[in-house]
Amino acid sequence: MDTLRGTGRHVRPWLLETPPLWFLGLYERIIGTSDHALLDLSRRAALALLVTAAATLVSFPAAYWRAMRSAVEDSGAVARPGAMTRVADALIRAIVRRQDGRGVAQFFLATLGRVERHRFVMATAAGLAAVWGLSTWISLASMRPAAPSAAVLALSFSTMLFLLVGLRVAASLPGDRRASWLFDLAHPPARRSRAAVEWLMILLVIGPVAVILGSVVAMLWGVAIAVEHTLVVIAMGLLLIQVLLWRYADTPCARAWSPSGESFGRWWLAYVLGFVVFTSGVPRIERWLFDTPHGVVGFAAAAVVVALGLRWLGSRPVEAVGDAEEPAPGELLSLN
Repeated sequence: MDTLRGTGRHVRPWLLETPPLWFLGLYERIIGTSDHALLDLSRRAALALLVTAAATLVSFPAAYWRAMRSAVEDSGAVARPGAMTRVADALIRAIVRRQDGRGVAQFFLATLGRVERHRFVMATAAGLAAVWGLSTWISLASMRPAAPSAAVLALSFSTMLFLLVGLRVAASLPGDRRASWLFDLAHPPARRSRAAVEWLMILLVIGPVAVILGSVVAMLWGVAIAVEHTLVVIAMGLLLIQVLLWRYADTPCARAWSPSGESFGRWWLAYVLGFVVFTSGVPRIERWLFDTPHGVVGFAAAAVVVALGLRWLGSRPVEAVGDAEEPAPGELLSLN
């Protein structure tokens, strides 16, 4: 109530920028309120409703056309690669040198874009990242502090965490088994599969997060702070990748998922503590080191060294976990 009145001890201006308050004003207007603040909120709700309805009406024909074209192409016709496919292929060729590594990267990328369960996982990860940082974005839009706070710096780390975990979960889920037969015949080395997944995580998550959120920090607080923040984000992203890929030795999306091999129930407390440290502790350390640029560089360098150590330890030869009912690559089958 203090926020709606604009006076009192508990005024939170950013609450008025959230959609639930807009539609509260619309509800109050329908039942007959005369409060100017609520009327202003109802106008925002009506505008938001009109914009989303217009976006739906405009996007539905395009989505329908795409669905019909996919139905025709899936019936046996050969589809021409689109612009995004060509760009992705060029990027993979630039960052992955060996042919088997390129095949793993292209298969993983195609699975993320075509298989429904993988798209759902990535959409969920992106939605969690957006919801987690929504209040910080709203408060930042209403009032810009003189220096970036730990909550603002945490936006980069939380976004990166949700998206990288989403990619790791998607890599463990099976894709279309009809398209992964080649990996059963010629299984690529574990180190190249791991390297392909690492490069895709850097390309799809760390790079965009560092560039986009680093640009926001540069516009608000200057280039020097943005460079320091980007350096820490990249270093911590590389460290997080190695933690997520610890002992990873399989081709992404090419094996049946085995829930018995996971350890979520035993390590849930460690996951929670790691989430708190990464999204809250690291930004606080970075904010504390802002006054000493050498400290920021040293902190980032230490994170990179730890990441390299984890990569060396975690990429040692291990037995890949596959489907126990499937034959090993190259194994002969005898039929009655």
